Amino acid sequence: MRTTIHIALLIVTTFLAYSNSLNGEFVFDDFGVVQRISVADYPTLSSAILASVGDRPLLHKTYALDAYLGFPDPRFNMHLTNLIIHALNVLLVYGICLIFVNSGAAFVGALVFAAHPFYADSVAYLTARSSMLAATFLWCALLLGLRAWRSRPAHVGIPWRDYRLWLAIIVFLLGTTVKSDIWVGVGIVAGIALLRYRPRPGRIVAVSSLFVLSVAAVLFFVIGAVEVDSTSRAWVIQSFFQYNRIQTISSDLQIAGLAPVFTVYEYLQTVINNFAFHILPNLVLPIRLTADPPLEYGDPIEFVTSLAIIACLILSMLSMKTAPSVRHGLLFILASPPLARLLVPIEDIGFEYRAYMTGLGVALLAGYAYSRLPTAAHWRKYVVMATLAVVLVLGIGTLRRNAVWQSRLTLWEDAAAKAPKKTRTLLNLSQAYAAAQRPADALRILEYAITLDKYSPALNSNIGAIYTDQQRWELAEYHLMIAARNDNFSEPYTNLGVVKLRTGMPEEALRLFDRAIVLRPSSSAAWWNRGAALTILGKRDEAMKSYNESIRLQSDGT
Repeated sequence: MRTTIHIALLIVTTFLAYSNSLNGEFVFDDFGVVQRISVADYPTLSSAILASVGDRPLLHKTYALDAYLGFPDPRFNMHLTNLIIHALNVLLVYGICLIFVNSGAAFVGALVFAAHPFYADSVAYLTARSSMLAATFLWCALLLGLRAWRSRPAHVGIPWRDYRLWLAIIVFLLGTTVKSDIWVGVGIVAGIALLRYRPRPGRIVAVSSLFVLSVAAVLFFVIGAVEVDSTSRAWVIQSFFQYNRIQTISSDLQIAGLAPVFTVYEYLQTVINNFAFHILPNLVLPIRLTADPPLEYGDPIEFVTSLAIIACLILSMLSMKTAPSVRHGLLFILASPPLARLLVPIEDIGFEYRAYMTGLGVALLAGYAYSRLPTAAHWRKYVVMATLAVVLVLGIGTLRRNAVWQSRLTLWEDAAAKAPKKTRTLLNLSQAYAAAQRPADALRILEYAITLDKYSPALNSNIGAIYTDQQRWELAEYHLMIAARNDNFSEPYTNLGVVKLRTGMPEEALRLFDRAIVLRPSSSAAWWNRGAALTILGKRDEAMKSYNESIRLQSDGT
């Protein structure tokens, strides 16, 4: 009966905390990942169930089902699905917590996770469903595996004959079709085995030290100048004999100067600093949450401090013998962001939704803290009142965070207020103003951003486009020429072509559009404007082919 009440309260709390997220607009990567999924693509239930696109087929099926059920506007369905997935995860966390703490502590831990503002980004942001769904499969597999493992004494070993273990393996493998971050589960299982069988501390320290030294030797003495190729999401190693340096294929963000290309040392330093100085503080006191956190590297003192913080957490995890919930809570928090980012290198390290899997660790630690509170009868009402106050404050913070994610304008105004000198944030804010038909505000933000990075290709291209719309041709051409110095960035060539076309130079415009298409054949804008230039030049057959290609690319979402 108590468990049923707990489950009902957890579901109600989750839906109340995220009730204002259901009417949110498409924001950020939603435009490229989710918006192009339409009802017309999946007219029948079978077409939605059989949908399979890219390397995340199971994830895409959930979006396809939302589109099928969401006529005429699938956004509400998509937000509701995100909320349902989070509610399911809350129940899975509750089930795992029951293995380590009593039912009251497990309930409080799951309640904290349900209402914590840190996870609002994952629920309110449609593209973040991949992280939540990966956590669903991982936590379901962990719950099954832990139930099987805990059913036998430690000396028996792995319960291979228990059906729950094999079911856990199947669920985990299904989760790999959602997001590659789920492979962090292998490290978590290894950590659970380490904590369960408790090898001698000296042996742990020796093996860990040898592993760290070996990795350090490989990274800094053999491939120390290697960079991270965030496009293929893998470590890329070139022959040592080729100057010990690689040239990665940059993503669109990197080409535009909006995402850094890290060396291995810079990447590791950024991952660790982000974990120690952004993720951990916001898990404890979520007051500096932002859609685009600043990433800092280069300060050795900060790096050493970050390493010291992580080392203290690891030592605490290994040394505590009487609090399994704390040991495993620290394991889940340590494994999720740092280990996942090392297994799957990405260009945007700091996004909070990528740390969604820390929720299990937060719940375990919160449950342990609750279990240590006084249990005497005369203290009970104060404990309950304090717990309710904490959950209420967290819930209000989540509601406020959901409001930030309601639209791209509110999202980037909040992010710019917290990182006023980050040019990518300012660029996104200017684009939000432009989409809201506020060109003066967009221009104001871009002019300020240009003072921070005078030669940024993306900033100059966007400000040039605004000047083009205002028919300020000289200023437009000046900024677009600066942007075009990056010879791999197609957008300024398209915009320069528009300037030439509007100022009566179609031949020069055609040359620029052709250059833009060479750099990015999937640019529908370049193909359309190429058709306009050919029409002016009287080449109507070629123009029609360009128009048709542009229409095809637009229908494909590119």
